[in-house]
Amino acid sequence: MTETRWYRDSVVSVMPDLMVFAKARTPNAHLAEDLVQETILRMFDLRRELRRDEVRPYAFTVLRNLFMDHYRSDARLDHDTYELFDKVEDSYDSDSLYELNRLIDTLRSFGKDCQEVLSLAGVGHTQREMSEVLDKPMGTIGSLLQRCRMKLVEVLGL
Repeated sequence: MTETRWYRDSVVSVMPDLMVFAKARTPNAHLAEDLVQETILRMFDLRRELRRDEVRPYAFTVLRNLFMDHYRSDARLDHDTYELFDKVEDSYDSDSLYELNRLIDTLRSFGKDCQEVLSLAGVGHTQREMSEVLDKPMGTIGSLLQRCRMKLVEVLGL
């Protein structure tokens, strides 16, 4: 297998997890798909050498940075959230919409750090990988993850 082929295969294999992460970060499926596609393009345009174990964390870092660039204003996030509710209102009963709204409000109240850690944990990242993607020490990631999980359980009454 050539160097180019293993790299291409590595980037392509991380796409499903990038989509899960992107969809967890935004209610707008089209935006999630666009940002994942942009991530893949940037990964293929990358001119520096990456080791095999660096491809996945780097791809998530690129995607995270694209989200940060996109969501510089809270107004855009609110618009996307309301757009989601307009689209799904007919397909869900009022109890489901209430729970969805409650979950989104809860996650939004947690702030960016909790949203990122919970999203990365949701797609199966280890604490080491989260540490690399978020550029924070592993101990900080472990503490943050535990705190965010406990807060989620407490607020949602799980």
